[in-house]
Amino acid sequence: MASLRILLVGLIIIGTGYFHIHAELLAQETMDALPALVKLTESEGLDVQEWQLLARDVQGVIKNKASFLQHVHNMSVKLSEFDFDEPDTSTSEWQARAVLHHPTTKMVETIHIYAYPSNGELVLSYTYVIKGQSATSLESVETQQLVADRRNVLNLKKTKVFSQIQSSYTLDESKPLNETASHLVSALGAVEIEELNEETFVSISAYTDEWEDYILTDDKKMNVQVAIRQDIRMGYGTTVTIGTPIITTEY
Repeated sequence: MASLRILLVGLIIIGTGYFHIHAELLAQETMDALPALVKLTESEGLDVQEWQLLARDVQGVIKNKASFLQHVHNMSVKLSEFDFDEPDTSTSEWQARAVLHHPTTKMVETIHIYAYPSNGELVLSYTYVIKGQSATSLESVETQQLVADRRNVLNLKKTKVFSQIQSSYTLDESKPLNETASHLVSALGAVEIEELNEETFVSISAYTDEWEDYILTDDKKMNVQVAIRQDIRMGYGTTVTIGTPIITTEY
């Protein structure tokens, strides 16, 4: 079975940077789930391998290819610290990517600028992603201020931030995967909404009223996903991915 599993009514297209979600998304400026996710990794002995924050929103409409290219140029001047790739306009969906590496903190920021046809118009949108490799960098005041500044510059202040942490975990072979996943969900104070359970993979979607943000799936509130994948080839090494309100990458 394909490794991309997102238990949500709708289609999420991470590869192209924009997604169509048949769900209600409450946009808040805060990222109130992050402290709980970090605390969970610490209390459960999860070794954080990578974290990611993602924000995306429509910016309006543009007239044509020339205006898209001009917009990308203007953003490259505004965000001169980023390395901008040449815009790709070879298909009906145009895009440009900008990347900024932070060697000291091992963080990487990526900005995608898209233009795509919708209802007879060319819609302009931004996707902002920042990734890091340690809980320390995620928790730092500098990182939080950096994300706030980027959201301000990219007009993403009112957009929901998708938070995600991926960790390694030494599996207790005597426990079923879904039991471990259910424990992590309960540790977050969440109630299970739905579950996908296979021999070496389990994913649980859940809801907690501890956080204001949520999406609706089948008329049920949901704001956290826990996925566990077991790799027998690595001596029962296990990857635990926790995302709010959903996981937005392959796991």
